Amino acid sequence: MTETSISIDTELLAEARKIAGTTTNQAAIDHALRDLVEREAAAAEFDRIVERELGDTKVTLEF
Repeated sequence: MTETSISIDTELLAEARKIAGTTTNQAAIDHALRDLVEREAAAAEFDRIVERELGDTKVTLEF
């Protein structure tokens, strides 16, 4: 594991700890990073499935 020094919004970090249910800054940051990576992987998999199933059919999703 690499040690990195960064400036973080303390209020945002506290809110992230609360949402993630973690008690440490490290755990909250790890949780957020894992969540980001998992969401991107899920979005990429979704795109692959849509391409395979629908081919050239245009699909637009808005959130």
